[in-house]
Amino acid sequence: MQITRLKRKQQFSAACFNFASFASITQVSVIIEELFTRLPQKESRSSSLRPMFYFPDSRPELVYTFIEQAVQPGAQVALKCSAVGEPPPRFRWTLDGQNIPAHHGAIITEGRETGPSGIGPSSNYILSTLSLNSARVEHGGRYECRATNSHGSVAHAARLNVYGSII
Repeated sequence: MQITRLKRKQQFSAACFNFASFASITQVSVIIEELFTRLPQKESRSSSLRPMFYFPDSRPELVYTFIEQAVQPGAQVALKCSAVGEPPPRFRWTLDGQNIPAHHGAIITEGRETGPSGIGPSSNYILSTLSLNSARVEHGGRYECRATNSHGSVAHAARLNVYGSII
């Protein structure tokens, strides 16, 4: 993209493809501001311009999600979801539509990660992992990760099937 003939503090928005998050379109606002320097009048005005990229507040967008899987009892399982958004999203996990109880044995971690290039500031890339050290039949069900911030939420769900005998 080439930008020409911009006026001081002129704003515009550009839609760009974000291949790192499956080619979704993200609105990016770009502000060009003129720097006040002591350049002689005959200097080109364009030499005193610098772009500043501004990422406006946005609802979460899932970047990576887990898939449906079937495992043997005793297997280690890691279900991962990652999202971007401004402000950075927080995750909540459920099993069959219910909060996961403390005695379930799941370990849930969440943190900022260095995201793939092209998805915005890495400080807004959040990875959440639900880990099971030793899967049991009762761990089977529909797991959902939901990323939420002050602008909205987005969710993904898939089944974890743990083989076992029918009671």
